[in-house]
Amino acid sequence: MRSTTCFNCSDRERATFELGIKLASFFHQYLGAPINLGNVDSMERAMREGILNQPFVLDAEITLDREEIERSVSEFGYCSISERMMAGRITIEYKGFEAVGELHWTEELRYPLMRVVAVGPRCSENDRATGQ
Repeated sequence: MRSTTCFNCSDRERATFELGIKLASFFHQYLGAPINLGNVDSMERAMREGILNQPFVLDAEITLDREEIERSVSEFGYCSISERMMAGRITIEYKGFEAVGELHWTEELRYPLMRVVAVGPRCSENDRATGQ
């Protein structure tokens, strides 16, 4: 069985679905991981590389809130990654459609909001550079 036969949706919808999977895996895979200010950079790189290894991912930008980490570090020298610390932007390409989504803590909702920013036909690099 090929994976393409498992989906009864348009390519645009599939791009959006794949984006949701990547955002959720970023959040749930790393929530609770041990961290301190000494390993934040390497953790961000590892998170990004892990996302980039997944199918259809074009780009991933990951940020951990260093101020929140500093406030949360215990007397033992580390803390666990919390939803307030995580932020990211992921771009997916599936069969000519590009989907962009974000994850960030939203204080108003008191919730780690995952949202679709844009979905549409993928632009070429040249189109992006010229603003078309």
